[in-house]
Amino acid sequence: MALLLAGLIGSISLNVAGSENFSSWGRVIYSRETPYQYLRVTEDATGERHLLLNQGLGSQSSFHPGRILTGKVYDYFSLLPYLFQKQKTVKVLLLGVAGGTVLRQLNYFFPESAELTAVEIDEQAVAAAKRFFGLDGVKAKIFIADGRRYLKQTDATYDIILVDVYVNDLEIPWHMTTSEFWRETARHLDPGGIVAFNVVGSNSPGGLPAVIGNTLATVFSTVQSAALSDSPVGNYLFLACDCEALEAPMAVDAVPSLLRPHWALLQARVSRSRFNPAVTVLTDDRAPVELLTARTFLGAAN
Repeated sequence: MALLLAGLIGSISLNVAGSENFSSWGRVIYSRETPYQYLRVTEDATGERHLLLNQGLGSQSSFHPGRILTGKVYDYFSLLPYLFQKQKTVKVLLLGVAGGTVLRQLNYFFPESAELTAVEIDEQAVAAAKRFFGLDGVKAKIFIADGRRYLKQTDATYDIILVDVYVNDLEIPWHMTTSEFWRETARHLDPGGIVAFNVVGSNSPGGLPAVIGNTLATVFSTVQSAALSDSPVGNYLFLACDCEALEAPMAVDAVPSLLRPHWALLQARVSRSRFNPAVTVLTDDRAPVELLTARTFLGAAN
């Protein structure tokens, strides 16, 4: 798999304890080799479906026909448009569609106000999302392309850019982690716009989340992060901008009751990332994301 063409598939949620037992995700109802990966859709006894790639160490998307929230990292992205309530329309770009969980949730909570654009490199993932994950009923423009190349070729700007891209189960494509990539991303933000980034890692000083936060801090004046679980390895949500929107906490009254537990956890755990010259900065010349990811899971295993 060519890493330079791998700006894809989003919203990984860990199930490391059951990663060697594919039945932990349910029975396989669909599988296919794509030009980029081995793709599977599973369904468990409750009717919940998961999109798995390759070895299936993590779920890339979740879907249940009877509920909109998943109890996973995807749900937190739906908080962000509430920061733009004064606007009639909020323009959102999602890099990494996978099974379309994030798009479906945004369309549910903001059916009229969210103008959704998404980019996914694997056309077969989008086809599976429409067939098995309810994406066919979502109002969104979806482009089949590498995420970074899309940004390079478009002049469009957005209020929110969500970056949620994974390859090889647990790795972020390195070319979508570097300071050069974040400068390109910043170029596509409207004034007051926000970037959100989902990172799987540990809280070790030189771990991937620390490195990502440090890299973001070379580009954006405000960078915040929150660990979304108490596990040694888990999802971290990063928010970055050159704005004041992140400086004051969002009013709880602005958030629907369904999302208030997510709002409360985010408020309780958010911390600011500041540039530290002693911590690695990822660049196009050097971005050892695979090594940092491997260290994360080898450390968790030990």
